[in-house]
Amino acid sequence: MLIFALGLFLQLFIGSASAKAILMIPILAPMCASMGVSYNSAVLAFTLADGFANVLVPTNAVILVGLGMAEVGYGK
Repeated sequence: MLIFALGLFLQLFIGSASAKAILMIPILAPMCASMGVSYNSAVLAFTLADGFANVLVPTNAVILVGLGMAEVGYGK
């Protein structure tokens, strides 16, 4: 849950999944090892947080381009 929350928080500042991974994995690997969480579970939580946040964060360029092409306004 901590990994998921951290991924959602970082999405506000860093849009790129690879940039977030470069920042988070060196922190997550020792933390998961000390807590007994498998690396596969940590990567899955990171991936789910990144994908979930991409749909919700208004700074995501893909959403803005898609809404612009469909001529749909993003709620104010």
